[in-house]
Amino acid sequence: MKSGEAVLLDGKGYYKRITTPEAFLDCQRHMLYNENMSLKLTENNFSGAAIGEPVYIGENVSVMSGSVIESGSVIDNNAVVKGGKVNGYVGIGSVVSERCDINSAVVCRGAVLDSGVKCGEYSVIGEKAHIASEAVIEKGVGIWSGKNVEEGARLYENVKRSSDSRLVIDENGECSLWGGEATVQKAMLFGLCAASAAKKGRSIVTAYGSDESLLLKQALDCGICQAGVNVYSIGRAGISELSYAVNRFGGEFGILIGANISGHARLISAGGMLPDEKLLDRIGSIADDRAYRSVGLSQTGCVTDFSAVREIYVAELEKILPDRFKGVNVDIRTYDVKKATLADRLFHVRNDIDGERIIFNLSADGTKVSAYSEKTSYVMWEKLVAMYAGVCFEKGLAVALPENFPSIADAAAEDHCGRLYRYENNADIAKDVAVSTHNMFAYDGLYLASAVTSYLSEQGITLQKALCDVPDAYTSSRFVGITMSRENKEKIFSELGCSAEGEITMGKTHAVIRPLRDKKGITVFAESVSCEQAAAFCEDITSRIKGIFR
Repeated sequence: MKSGEAVLLDGKGYYKRITTPEAFLDCQRHMLYNENMSLKLTENNFSGAAIGEPVYIGENVSVMSGSVIESGSVIDNNAVVKGGKVNGYVGIGSVVSERCDINSAVVCRGAVLDSGVKCGEYSVIGEKAHIASEAVIEKGVGIWSGKNVEEGARLYENVKRSSDSRLVIDENGECSLWGGEATVQKAMLFGLCAASAAKKGRSIVTAYGSDESLLLKQALDCGICQAGVNVYSIGRAGISELSYAVNRFGGEFGILIGANISGHARLISAGGMLPDEKLLDRIGSIADDRAYRSVGLSQTGCVTDFSAVREIYVAELEKILPDRFKGVNVDIRTYDVKKATLADRLFHVRNDIDGERIIFNLSADGTKVSAYSEKTSYVMWEKLVAMYAGVCFEKGLAVALPENFPSIADAAAEDHCGRLYRYENNADIAKDVAVSTHNMFAYDGLYLASAVTSYLSEQGITLQKALCDVPDAYTSSRFVGITMSRENKEKIFSELGCSAEGEITMGKTHAVIRPLRDKKGITVFAESVSCEQAAAFCEDITSRIKGIFR
């Protein structure tokens, strides 16, 4: 068609125009009656249900006793009908509760109808909408995607105002278990979603971040096992220990749940990197469609206690440290009492009291660290990572870093002819380095502090000397709330003069524009030789993006 040539498709079939819910249901009935797509009943699933053929019922559908499925209806994959009457279409993963009455209506994928809901002729319940008990949707009324309708409401007009209740995993691999208060049920369903996206028989490493979240962790493990996936449980731990455990035991990925009482969960892959973006999308899709995988008792996964991994992790850190430091006197500052105790165990007995005084400050989650000495003043995480990446390049080791990491790492790779991998939420690109513990310095603050200290002691040099060839790089970032459709993305990149990858360079200042995974915003990352220039470039790009859509 692009070349202008005519195209003719010759085959059996017919044409039918579908522009309304009425036309959609009419076409559905027409196909059922003419193509004889009748249901093959199974006693296990549909005992006690009244089903008038022809109907079509998809895979993994549950139709409970007392349900009435009238002729001409379609119940799509993974849907649940708990005892209501259905005349129309029920989409993938939808739930129709007891006493519901769907009268020639369309229920789109992932919608939930609580008990006693009535849907009038040619009404439409949008994707992932939630209709509370005893609500009445009158004839021809449309409920837009993601809507919540209150209990007992009677609706005569369309409901378009948005209310999002989807499971969204963000750029850092974090999600809030569908928002709201954390519950055991939500934790179990999250485990079921995550494990359903993994292969049966494989393993997921799990940990919990606070004593209050122990019950959430146990529910998470149950959900994972229910999908036929094994659990390597490392107990209470931080993101650093979890990352190491995934590396060590070859798990599909790791989940840290309940790092705070609000019930957040975080997913992580080997080497501290995010799981593959396709995997994250699949987990979200499974949650939306309720397309959970469930196996029989003989195939359920098992939970193995690997809480001793914390001591193995400590042993790994001790292995990279010399018996005694030469010319280095280190102090680790952190709000985490356990991390502080561990740091004291690792560094205090090795310190050279007369050596250079270096203070490392760990971030709250333990993934980053900055350094301070009298000669260098404060040294940010990015500069420490770039310096040690150069050490790895000298040893012939490859390194993987995020796309938005400053270009000083590229300069180090060029100087040492090193292999530097950039990745965009895709662990596959850095697969050959993700399984090597040397890459953990970029995602584990304590590991980086240990590696830098060991290098300084081994070489007999000061921190200032080690950093002398690493240029300064200051970064800044801004969030812009905007719907990032493909058309909007192309428009922004075109107006700003970006590359196809969303990169802009102006003199010594460089910026990267990255759409968020939920498509509801973008993040602008800028780096320059000064924090003022980076921030100013960020502000300028943000202002220009907002101006495009005014």
